[in-house]
Amino acid sequence: MRIPDCHPARPYCAKGQCKPCYNKTWRAANCEHILARNKAYRDANHDAMPGGTQERFEHYSLDIGEHLIWCGNLGKSGYGMLTVCGRTRKAHRLAWELAYGPIPPGMCVLHRNPCHHTACVRFDHLYLGTQQDNMQDIVALNQQQRADGRSDDTQA
Repeated sequence: MRIPDCHPARPYCAKGQCKPCYNKTWRAANCEHILARNKAYRDANHDAMPGGTQERFEHYSLDIGEHLIWCGNLGKSGYGMLTVCGRTRKAHRLAWELAYGPIPPGMCVLHRNPCHHTACVRFDHLYLGTQQDNMQDIVALNQQQRADGRSDDTQA
């Protein structure tokens, strides 16, 4: 078992050093590279769609009858997710941007009735609305589901 030159009581990591000393040396040696990389990332235009986004979007979309279902990663809420320029974006919002352009600040991308499939990314099933519109849609959907459930119970 090797013993570090810097702190003999600590376990050996690499290049004759313990883990904390090695990390400190590594950071000092790579600091300029890391700062340059971080600056380039901050200066990049993350709002612009890079080439290939449309192709990736189409690759993960599956046309099923009247819906275009997202077959890529899904978030916990069931919405499709796609990483673009280092940012994870919701697929239905990306569908809107690819079809119609940027989403105005403070606006939500909502699913039209009766399409309430969170994984649906067909742009003509989507519309812009406020958060209040979104909440009203949710209340209406819950009332419709309750009414449908009650009608099934009464028929049985």
